[in-house]
Amino acid sequence: MKALKIFNVFYGAAALIWLTVSLFYEGFNPSVKINAVIIGGLFLLLGIDDWMDGRKKYAAYYFFLVVVSIIAVMV
Repeated sequence: MKALKIFNVFYGAAALIWLTVSLFYEGFNPSVKINAVIIGGLFLLLGIDDWMDGRKKYAAYYFFLVVVSIIAVMV
């Protein structure tokens, strides 16, 4: 459980750095699908973490955001 929280912190920091660099540096231009997968993965990990802590309401919200990011990739 504690390992998942530590992994979430590192994954969140890496995702924040990835998206910031892709936003402001023109030479680094990943596709929209890769960015959506990174954000969806972050929401999925946060949802699993909240589900394991017993906060089902917040977990449902994060799982909804995962579905939204998947739909955004498919469109």
